[in-house]
Amino acid sequence: MRTLNKLLACTMALAGPLSLWAQTESEPNDAFNQANAITLGTAMNGDIGGAPCASGTSEDYFILNLAQDGKLNINTHAANSGASGSGLRIYVYNAGGGQIGYFDHDTGPNGVPISVGSSMTCLNKGIYYFRPWRLNGGVCYTYALTVTRTAPVYSDD
Repeated sequence: MRTLNKLLACTMALAGPLSLWAQTESEPNDAFNQANAITLGTAMNGDIGGAPCASGTSEDYFILNLAQDGKLNINTHAANSGASGSGLRIYVYNAGGGQIGYFDHDTGPNGVPISVGSSMTCLNKGIYYFRPWRLNGGVCYTYALTVTRTAPVYSDD
């Protein structure tokens, strides 16, 4: 019995933090004013597209309040429900909703995800929005979007 209690305690200690490692989008987040907040270094799980997507037909917007200047690393681990590979376009917007860039990330077919990363250099602290967009409207995309920050090489003058 004592061994079982120790095993249970170890399992709970290891499994508890797993719930902090990812977030799941909450609908509606279909516009800038409905954007879900994301945390640096924490994956945001979501889906976009039509059936068989769990959230139904939707668009996804996320907001990040970047507290310090730096390079943003934008990573996706994504799949689609189709028989062939397709892509997600990750749009990046400034606080005013103006597009400042985008990145095309491949997605794996048949629900098998692949990982792709991109980066944006020289971003000032402030508000940024991210919008995954499906490049093929006929499939469901599932993804984990993770944004991390790398400190700038040179500090502010």
